[in-house]
Amino acid sequence: GSGLSPFLVLGRVARMPAKVVVIGFDAAEATLVEPWARDGCLPAFGRLTEEGTLLRPETNVDTLPASIWAEIATGRLGGKIGWYWNRYQMHSGETVSRQTRAEDVDLTAVWDLASRAGRRCAVLDVPHAAPAAGLNGIQLREWGNHDTAFDFGTEPPEFMDEVLERFGRYPGPRGDDCEEHETDADLERILDGIEQGVERKRELFRTVLEEGEWDLFFACFSESHCVSHQYWQYFDTTSPWHQPNAPERFKRAIPTVYRRLDAALEELLEAAGADATIIAVLSHGMGQSVGGPQVLPEVLVRLGYGSGHGVTSTVRGRMPPVVKRALKFVLRGGARNRLQRAAGSLPRPLESPQTRAIRVHNGRCGAIRLNVKGREPFGAVERGAEYDAVCAELIDEIGKLENADTGAPAVREVVRTDAV
Repeated sequence: GSGLSPFLVLGRVARMPAKVVVIGFDAAEATLVEPWARDGCLPAFGRLTEEGTLLRPETNVDTLPASIWAEIATGRLGGKIGWYWNRYQMHSGETVSRQTRAEDVDLTAVWDLASRAGRRCAVLDVPHAAPAAGLNGIQLREWGNHDTAFDFGTEPPEFMDEVLERFGRYPGPRGDDCEEHETDADLERILDGIEQGVERKRELFRTVLEEGEWDLFFACFSESHCVSHQYWQYFDTTSPWHQPNAPERFKRAIPTVYRRLDAALEELLEAAGADATIIAVLSHGMGQSVGGPQVLPEVLVRLGYGSGHGVTSTVRGRMPPVVKRALKFVLRGGARNRLQRAAGSLPRPLESPQTRAIRVHNGRCGAIRLNVKGREPFGAVERGAEYDAVCAELIDEIGKLENADTGAPAVREVVRTDAV
């Protein structure tokens, strides 16, 4: 009833140690963290490794890589809660993907359950966290996340004003900002922002931790995600895109940011108090960019699963891009639609009952959705025996794909989602 935000009120409470502290490191690569922790390069991680227990949780990262943080927060598999691609996904009865809304998926998290049980919670920048209305505590969403889903916000809403007043806007790149670069100067700017982002988050997290009295404190650094996306090829000498003559700062970017994150972890360990239970979470890791989900639409058309069949669909796939652009410019209205339908390149392929399967976005792992009768408005595949036969044929045909340069298999594994 003081009129102050909960954050400021908490600042007036005598500091008590937090009970459970979870610190996430989005996309931090465990095969780097573990040896650097042992070697003393990351002393805070080393301390946790020596004094605690190392666990390797099972996840769906091989099939649903974008569901990892929802699985960590909820304790449930992405396929069970209906969370597949964090930005947009298909829904039954619809023909196009749309932006995922919090109300579309049950993202009830550990902090929601703790709050309902009367525990005080602080939830800060956990990726893909749904708004926790009525939370017994505070929540900060997508202030400095690499991956975004539901936009910047807080619970309670007035907590946002305090964050901006005391800590300002996040200084590092967020979401697609991480990808916007063309020159070394752009990469210098991005790296500056990432390093500043670690320090600003460290300040915010420690302040909240010290000024509060928390049963559960759950916060996440995302800088390990962005730095890997943009500087992995400079760090990894085995990468086909490695540049030996690149600026030294770029080649050192990943270990430099990891050391900053380790220093931030050390501060939070101190602030948490000696009796706190500490959990450090590394999510899906990072490595060389591999995979070919971008070729699936063409593969499906050539296999006869698109709206187009026969010569037209085959010819389209072999047209030079300049010819495709010229046809798109020349043809309009019904003529363009008819050609697209025949070529299997409709902008909304599920709106044709001839389409039997399409590619859907699923990160680095390709994913296929069948056009099922009774689920899609223009369904083409019957449930039951026909569905099973289509799946079997796709598994067989896609499994035969080869790398044209080496002759090696292009696909490691094809799985049915209802089996995994």
